[in-house]
Amino acid sequence: MRNYGILLKKHILSPVKAKINLDMLNIDFIFDKIKNMRKLLLTILFIFFLGGLYAPVQKAFYIEQGDVINPYVSMLLAFEYVESNFDCDTINRLGYGGILQIGQQMVDEVNRINGITGNKARFTLSDRLDSTKSVQMWYIVMDYHNASYDLKKATKIWNPKASTKYYDKIKKQIND
Repeated sequence: MRNYGILLKKHILSPVKAKINLDMLNIDFIFDKIKNMRKLLLTILFIFFLGGLYAPVQKAFYIEQGDVINPYVSMLLAFEYVESNFDCDTINRLGYGGILQIGQQMVDEVNRINGITGNKARFTLSDRLDSTKSVQMWYIVMDYHNASYDLKKATKIWNPKASTKYYDKIKKQIND
């Protein structure tokens, strides 16, 4: 059997205009290739179309039946909203980052508290960009320094240099 791909390539690439004999080509073979390319193209378009149908990042939390509800979750959510507008990747100009805008000093404090309380968990600065670990750090600090979860005390612990405006923003978010 002759290799028609090479013959066809020679005819196309040769500078001399060559007449291609259609008997040399296997028409069924060409149609099969076209069908396969069409299937591939449709598959790629389908995947591309589905890729555009992803759900947007949700900035809300849903409680499902059976979840344990922490009574201080509204305070935590208010801090998350005011600090980063629920964006886990936010890093401000001072280097504080994550959903709760945690810096190295807070990470060190959390690790110090864990050492005192016997908790073996240790955190690094990169953990601040993980929302779950950020929330764990927040609860560790609040449980240790503010077990009653007093809002004024919580704002002073979390942002010692903040003005009363910061407290008012947090309070407004809790009440909304």
